[in-house]
Amino acid sequence: MSFKLLLVDDNLEDLKTAKGMLQSLGYEVLALSDSRQAAGRVDREKFSGAFIDAHMPELDGCGLVGYIRKSSSNNSIPIVLLTGHDDVETMRAGFRAGVTFFMCKPLEIDRLA
Repeated sequence: MSFKLLLVDDNLEDLKTAKGMLQSLGYEVLALSDSRQAAGRVDREKFSGAFIDAHMPELDGCGLVGYIRKSSSNNSIPIVLLTGHDDVETMRAGFRAGVTFFMCKPLEIDRLA
């Protein structure tokens, strides 16, 4: 069985880099730059896990995590919140929303593996 991951980041360069890293590890990746579009896909598709950028316009990372946690088919998947800000408030908000793990940007292939 192949692992299908949801990757959401509004920074296109970060999105492209993370997608390439995850695919090189053998994962199928749906990479989206629009968190609202990602929310719609969560309702229609089953994922094995998600990597979500913390700070995005419209629907931020914690909002999207909360949406995923309320979905019928993806509510228990592991969710990694990607952030360039290593601050306590972001971590608190992430845990309240249902984040499983945090990763700081820039991402490193060794940490992803």
